[in-house]
Amino acid sequence: MVVLLMLTVIFASCNTRKNMEYLRDLGDQVTLQGLPAPPKEIQIKPNDNLYVSVKTINPEVNELFSSSSGEGASGPRYESLAGQHVYGYQVDPQGDIMLPVIGKVHVAGLTLTQAQAAIQKQANEYLNEANIQVKLLNYKINVLGEVNAPGVYYNYNNALTILEAIGMANGITEYAGLTDVSVIRQTDTGTKSFKIDLTKRSALNSEAFHIYPGDVIYVEPQSLKNTRLNSGMYALFLSSVSTLIVILKYLE
Repeated sequence: MVVLLMLTVIFASCNTRKNMEYLRDLGDQVTLQGLPAPPKEIQIKPNDNLYVSVKTINPEVNELFSSSSGEGASGPRYESLAGQHVYGYQVDPQGDIMLPVIGKVHVAGLTLTQAQAAIQKQANEYLNEANIQVKLLNYKINVLGEVNAPGVYYNYNNALTILEAIGMANGITEYAGLTDVSVIRQTDTGTKSFKIDLTKRSALNSEAFHIYPGDVIYVEPQSLKNTRLNSGMYALFLSSVSTLIVILKYLE
């Protein structure tokens, strides 16, 4: 019985380390052609909130655009939800945004690159040498489970991988099981769930490797988490049993 408990504790410790190694079957200096595949471009939807920067050679025109103050989409005024709501441009139910001077631009169904081109084309009719930049302000994800800082995080780079998302949450805890990470995604046809094993390089092939706005990531605890949490109790128990055996031997 004592030996069995000792082996259980040792096995739990070894299993924990094994399940906490990212892409552990990726060898040294290995070149993977085409992996990971490039992410799909995000399409703008009604109610999305956009950062639109319009800069021209005319400072007075620039003042009309709250996003053109020289501050990027991750600047202080956009750090809070209130700031994003006030300074961003929300896509209305018809799929349009209303910009000063430029007017109404239809952006729903377009990628960010296409929306930038559409705004640029319309801006050229009214402004000289306008420079347009478009980003998605509501690119938020939720990282839950065995991470050090679970919560909602915002991304302003228009692309994000699951490894970067976990990194935003300060990485995994010592009880995380990377072999069975869940990603929950809202699609046009309903909610879709993925299971991804981050200990294997096959994760680079997964649809869930690239993370999109609204995704929920759940890092599950290892199955032996309770065993490891109780390992201190087991160690104390084994020590007590050993002491008792020594005493009984002495009394014989």
